[in-house]
Amino acid sequence: MLEKATKVGVLAVEDISVDGTKIHADASKSKAVSHKRLEEKRKQLRMEVEELLKTGAQADTKKVEGSIDIVAEIERRNKELDNLAEAKKELEHRAKERFEIEQSKYNEKMAERNAYTERSGRKQRGRVPTPPL
Repeated sequence: MLEKATKVGVLAVEDISVDGTKIHADASKSKAVSHKRLEEKRKQLRMEVEELLKTGAQADTKKVEGSIDIVAEIERRNKELDNLAEAKKELEHRAKERFEIEQSKYNEKMAERNAYTERSGRKQRGRVPTPPL
């Protein structure tokens, strides 16, 4: 691509240097949620829904200042709670898969250690693998 740009005359390439710098990129908090952050967000949204319901009850009895659409706000927060529930299911699914993989690796290592002990009559050297949590 650079060669084409220089041939056309759009780009003048004199010196190009590549230093191999790695730049850390942060993921969006709304898209990449940890289990802890997910629970915090769910609590916050539930509190907001309760507040909106109270505001709605007050609006029925007397005039409330400000013009907010309480029904739309509750609906939006409930939709966000549903999205968080889906994210939680996905996190649990991934954790289960990871656990199963780690458990199978642990079982393989322990089987190898036991086979070595049976063959040689001695314990295998090194640390005993820790089971996955």
